[in-house]
Formats: sequence, structure tokens, C-alpha cells
Amino acid sequence: MKPPRKAAREAAGRLLVQWLDHEEPLHLALHEKGRARQREALGRAATYFGVVRGLRRGPEERLGVPRFELLRRCFAGVDGERVSAADVAPVATGVAESVARAYGGTLYLSLATKLLWAKYRDPFVIYDSVVREHLGTPKGDYAAYLEAWHECYASHRGALVAACNELASKPSAPDRGARGIVTEEWFRRRAFDLMIWHHGA
Repeated sequence: MKPPRKAAREAAGRLLVQWLDHEEPLHLALHEKGRARQREALGRAATYFGVVRGLRRGPEERLGVPRFELLRRCFAGVDGERVSAADVAPVATGVAESVARAYGGTLYLSLATKLLWAKYRDPFVIYDSVVREHLGTPKGDYAAYLEAWHECYASHRGALVAACNELASKPSAPDRGARGIVTEEWFRRRAFDLMIWHHGA
């Protein structure tokens, strides 16, 4: 693995481009009003994060509802602004179970957490198979995943804070509020995921 500071710098730089080019537009679209726009945004987000393949068309066709309408209903009851850190596991697990009932299947934690993060960012943490293997937690145990993730993040937070502050101070940093974005906690937390993905931690 690269030194933590260098790995954190690379992860932060990679995330900034990824956020501005792809994830920020999804984040904004997921806050659109109107069912049709919400369905479209959820479909785009599920495609981007590579979790759309688990959403079979059959259940929607049998009910005569538009594509991703059942997915929209599964997320409709979540008010992310009211979710505390202690609520993350039960809320995300509840959404995952709701998606499973709607579409069939058993494990939708990855989908639920990725779409919840895309819309609300903090306090949600993406459940990712690569990160889970690095953390060594049991498959499907989101509570254990969160505990291990937060512990590991705490040990690398100093390097991530320094890397993000350095990125914010660069004259070459993109406009559109990028300097403020990279110093926010949600950005550092998401950069940590990329740090594990590309370098381990």
C-alpha cells in the first residue's frame, strides 16, 4: 500500500473529478420533485452505481406501474435530514428489505446504501463488497460493517483532512465551489472509500 498521505491525496483528487462529473448531478436529480423525475433519477443512480441489474422488470410489469416506481416507493418514506448516525443501520436495512419485498431477492444493502448516500450523503455509509472484504466483516451485517468502517476511518482521518485541505488550496482546483466541497466531512468520508478501493487502508 502507498503511504497513507499519498493514498489519501490520490483518493481525494479522484473523488473530486468523480463528484463533479457524475455524482453531484445524481445528487441534485434525486432531490427533484415529481414522481416521474424521481423514478428517472433513481434509475440513473442505480445504473451509475452498478446495482440496477437486481431490479427485475417483472414485478413492475405485473402491477402495471412505470419502471422504477416500486423503487421510488421503497425510498419515499425516508427523510434523510432526520436520520442520525445511530439510525443509519436500521434505516438502510429497512429500505433494503423493502426493495427485496418489491423486486424479489435477498440482499439489497449495496443498492440501498448507495442510493441513500447519493441523495443525502452523511450520515450514510456505502456498503461495498470490496470495502467489506478489507474490513473483514460478515456479509450482510451492516451494523458490523459500520462499526468497522468508522473505526478504520478514524485511524486515517488525519491523512484525509490534510489531503483534502491541500487539494482545496491548489490553484488548479476546479471552480463550482470545489474548494468548499473538498473540506466537508462527507467528502472526506467518501474519499476514504476510494482510498480503500484503490490502495487498501
